Amino acid sequence: MTIRAVVFDFGGVLFDWSPLHLYRKLIADDHERQWFLDNICTQAWNTEQDAGRPLAEATRTLIDQYPHHDTLIRAYYDRWPEMLRGPLPEGVAILKALHAVNMPLFGLTNWSAETFPYARTNYPFLQCLRDIVVSGELKLIKPDPAIYHASLGQVRAHLPDIQAGEVVFIDDVAGNVEAAIALGWQGIHHLSAERTAAQLRGLGVGFSARTVPSRSRRTRAASANGSGPGDTPGAWGGWAVGRWAARPPACRLPGPAAPAHRAT
Repeated sequence: MTIRAVVFDFGGVLFDWSPLHLYRKLIADDHERQWFLDNICTQAWNTEQDAGRPLAEATRTLIDQYPHHDTLIRAYYDRWPEMLRGPLPEGVAILKALHAVNMPLFGLTNWSAETFPYARTNYPFLQCLRDIVVSGELKLIKPDPAIYHASLGQVRAHLPDIQAGEVVFIDDVAGNVEAAIALGWQGIHHLSAERTAAQLRGLGVGFSARTVPSRSRRTRAASANGSGPGDTPGAWGGWAVGRWAARPPACRLPGPAAPAHRAT
């Protein structure tokens, strides 16, 4: 099978995002914190915003239900950048290695249309991607087949004759990968960068990923630099990206489409 394009999920593959990064600062007790995220500001509630519901409406509705949690609920989107710790270096290394061999790259992410501009502005490695489908902009969400059709249409705007089986989708959620495979795509369930790189090579995609620091070395370096989730935010619009999320060199616009990569 010829792989002519790679589509990346973002959270858990390219970005380290978690509400825990914020709420560890706001709720000291582990059990109380987990209860709040399991019962008040839940993943299902966040997913509604990823599917296009306005943040202000979502916040207001939840406060109406749980007025005694007003401050903690408001913090979810008022301090949302504190949930985005930064890029996942191993995943970004794969992205850049594929870009270096002119493999056409695309994004398909469940992300609010209101918060995604922050990522687009602050993380230039996203320029490696020729185009991005953002769920909140389309008001569609994975694993709805319609969003995969939208993504394939976006890919075909660049590669008009590409077939679904010539596209590989990388996502850390198994159900999202299964949905892509059901539509004829190739799929990789991202569990580690090493396994993902091996699976790409197994599909005949040739590239040489850059060496990245081990997790322990990155942790020590971040601690020495005073960086990490404790970086101090300013206002939403003036958020200062901490050194933990230091901006990697911007990708250059891709050249001609990659030659066919065929599995052996």
